[in-house]
Amino acid sequence: MKKGIRAHLIELLEEYSEIDNDIKQIENRLEYPPREEDSNVGGGRSNIVNKPVEMLAITVADNASINNLVLAKENIRATLSDSYRWYHDDYTGDIIRLMYIQRDTYTAAQLANSERVPLSEWAIRRRRNVFLDHLAKRMGWA
Repeated sequence: MKKGIRAHLIELLEEYSEIDNDIKQIENRLEYPPREEDSNVGGGRSNIVNKPVEMLAITVADNASINNLVLAKENIRATLSDSYRWYHDDYTGDIIRLMYIQRDTYTAAQLANSERVPLSEWAIRRRRNVFLDHLAKRMGWA
């Protein structure tokens, strides 16, 4: 896996808990855009489209940022739930949650020395890499 893809996946995992807030912020920016001034000074009909509900629905549905965030969240959730099948235990999901998703994150060495995950540092790194590979495939990046 390329370093850029790996870094982007890790960034998405670190922002996973904030994705819903990011989507709401984008929707609010779309719902309350800056007001356009009507340049029609002489009277007559306005040149501004006046269908705000329809325009908002189309804008939100077509917004690439929202669609990418929703897709990333769904793929991360699905990959976390699928991680049980790879090793038949919950340690891979726990590793990803503890290393990236929770506010107080751990390194692989800290997890290996703690009692939270009974695996060696090597096994923790290997499971993390397998998870990132599966997530990259699911996102269509590998």
